[in-house]
Amino acid sequence: MSDNIVLSAVMPNSPLSDSQYVRDFKSVLDSKVVEPTEVNSKRSHVGPHLGSRMHIYEYSVAQNDAFWAKLRGATSIGSRPGRMTTTSSRTTSTNPRDPSL
Repeated sequence: MSDNIVLSAVMPNSPLSDSQYVRDFKSVLDSKVVEPTEVNSKRSHVGPHLGSRMHIYEYSVAQNDAFWAKLRGATSIGSRPGRMTTTSSRTTSTNPRDPSL
């Protein structure tokens, strides 16, 4: 059984439409090895630079070995700017100060 995670795509404002970014982002995920994705929410905020608007798309996907293998190979979305981050619904804590780790 796989854990659910939220996968976010942070996209800078550009001449490309939001729908183009969503299609590009989903093309990384939509395959036989990745569970179907769905947009849960879209948030926009103005970035640190004037006029730098970022769009954050969040997807719920199933976390499994095939998913992570595919995601590791997707460090960029084509040649377009953007980055992907993941937030797991289940976390493990480790002590970073523990020298035995």
